[in-house]
Amino acid sequence: MQEKTLIGLIALTSVSAILAGALLVKNSNDAEVSKLPLKVDDELRDQRDQKVRPKTAAATQESTAASDVEAFTQVPAVARSKLADYPGFGHDMEKDEATYSKEEMERETAIADCMQENGFEYTPTPSLLVDTQTLDDEAEFERLLAEAARDPNDLYVKSLSPSMRESYFITLTGLADPNVEEGLAHAQADSVNSCRSKAFKETPGVYAKKNLLNDEYQAMQQSIENDERIVQATSNWSSCMSKGGLNFSRPNEVMRHIDQSFAAQLDGNATQEPQAITDQVNQLEQATSQCIVESNLHQVHRLVRIDYENKFVETHLDTISQ
Repeated sequence: MQEKTLIGLIALTSVSAILAGALLVKNSNDAEVSKLPLKVDDELRDQRDQKVRPKTAAATQESTAASDVEAFTQVPAVARSKLADYPGFGHDMEKDEATYSKEEMERETAIADCMQENGFEYTPTPSLLVDTQTLDDEAEFERLLAEAARDPNDLYVKSLSPSMRESYFITLTGLADPNVEEGLAHAQADSVNSCRSKAFKETPGVYAKKNLLNDEYQAMQQSIENDERIVQATSNWSSCMSKGGLNFSRPNEVMRHIDQSFAAQLDGNATQEPQAITDQVNQLEQATSQCIVESNLHQVHRLVRIDYENKFVETHLDTISQ
C-alpha cells in the first residue's frame, strides 16, 4: 500500500520545488545549471523536460482513469471503459510510462542533434525514476542525489558565460530563463522553433492526444465528481471516516495530507521521524480503504466514471483515434 503514497505527490506542482530543493537535477529551479520545473502531471508531461520524475505506477493528477477512490481499493472489473483502448489516458500507466521513456530518449537524441547543429553540446540522458522504495532507502536516495548532480548537461551549462548560457537556453527551450514557472511563458515557448519544441513535434508522445483534449477531459472529470451518485457516496465515506476521528470530506484530501507529509520529509522540514510518518500514512490508508468499501464509493465511482468516459470517447472519437 505504500506505493500509493506517491499518488498525489505526482499531482502537486509543489513537487518541483520540493525536489529542486533536495536534488541537483536538470531542469528544476536553478538557472545556473539549466533547470526547468518537473513534469508533474500528464498535461505537462509532454511540454517540459525533467530528469527526475516520480514513478507513476500508482496514479497521476487528481483523477485520471485510476481515480482517487480506486487507488485505495482493488475494484472488480464489472465493466470496462472504452477509453481503456487508447494509450495515454491512464488506464495502463505502467505501459504508458514505458512508452513515454522510449519516446523520451528519441526526443533526447533529436535535441542533441539540434543543439549540436547550433553549436552547443547536449548529452541525451534519461529521467531518473523515483519510487517509494527509493524514498524509504536512505542510501539509495543519496545515490540518486549524487547521480543527478553529475548530469553532464548541467556541468556543461555551468562552464558557459552568462551570455552563452542565455543563448543555450533560448536554443534549447525558447526561453531566456527556463525557470519561469508561469504557464503562459511555457505555452509561448512551445510555439517557438526551439530544439525541444522540434523534438516534441517529431515525437508528440503517448500523452499527446490527452493534451489536445485537456480542457474537455478536465471538464469530464469535474462532471464525474459533481454527479449526484458520487456526491452521496462521498458523503457516506466522509461520515465513516469521522467515526474514527478523521475529518476528511473527500479521499483526495487524504492524499493531499499524505503528500504534504512526504513532501516535508523530502524537504527536511518534517516534525516527525520518518517511521512515525510512515505509520500515520499506513493508518490513514487503511481507514480510507475500509470506508471506501463500506460506503460502496469504489463501485459507484467506477461505474459513474465508465459512463462518462464512454460518452467522452463517442464525442471525441475522431481526435483520439487518429
